[in-house]
Amino acid sequence: TTNKCQVSNTMAKIELPFPPTITATDIVNRRKPSKIKSKSPNAFLIYRKAFLDQLSNSKHNLKMTDVSKLVSTYWKNEPENVKEEYRKIAAQVEVELNEKRKKSVPYRVVWKNSKYSSRKRNQIGKVTKTPG
Repeated sequence: TTNKCQVSNTMAKIELPFPPTITATDIVNRRKPSKIKSKSPNAFLIYRKAFLDQLSNSKHNLKMTDVSKLVSTYWKNEPENVKEEYRKIAAQVEVELNEKRKKSVPYRVVWKNSKYSSRKRNQIGKVTKTPG
């Protein structure tokens, strides 16, 4: 019950700025090059990110499971105009990611000393038996 009290006490305290301060460019620029091809976040995930930022700024210390419940409750209670703003950001993220995807070189990990590198693979394939 201590956890429930902590979560319900937090409910009244968290206020996300509106209009949202998180931008599509922030989200796209935070992505690692290996994640550029990944699916774009939807409005709820962007809202969740803004919520986490707000929680960390206000020094709340909650378990992620509690945070997830809290964010879900907040999202359900948000008015439609707030949700629409996050949908706009999500659409903009999609546009910016598509632009970045067009410009990006395919991301590939090269393992220089692994058994899968092409040089070693060729050597393994060329193993010959010595007579005798």
